[in-house]
Amino acid sequence: MKYMGMKEIAISGLVAGFVTFLLSSVFYIIPIISQISSQYLWECYKPYDALGGITNLYLFELSKNLVLTFFMAILYSYTEGGIVMKSAWKKGLFFGFLIFLVVEIPFAYFKWITSNYPGMLNILDILGGVINTFVGGIIIAVLYARLSSLKS
Repeated sequence: MKYMGMKEIAISGLVAGFVTFLLSSVFYIIPIISQISSQYLWECYKPYDALGGITNLYLFELSKNLVLTFFMAILYSYTEGGIVMKSAWKKGLFFGFLIFLVVEIPFAYFKWITSNYPGMLNILDILGGVINTFVGGIIIAVLYARLSSLKS
């Protein structure tokens, strides 16, 4: 079994982080999604000024995505050999689905059980998690396959 080197992990994690950040940002500015989330925004979150403005919010989101996808790439490097699908994008989709089940669903359940976090925002967060984990998994797997083939 071959594992990704640090270069492959860094490249795939960074690319996946940037792409999922962009897709998530687009998701949350879709008019109907934006309208739903703006109904609850000020109940649940600190004002943007408390974070230093909207730019800092986006920088925090980007850094969060980069860290998460970097760790996803590390995890994928150790589990890739155990996923029996042939196609890289299918492997990535399955990997993303597993990450979704392990991270997003329990976190949404935890918020639902332990807080007054609005159910609709929880659903939007789950949909955002689908974007991050599924697309991130596909990008990591496809880049892994391409970078591995360049080494050979």
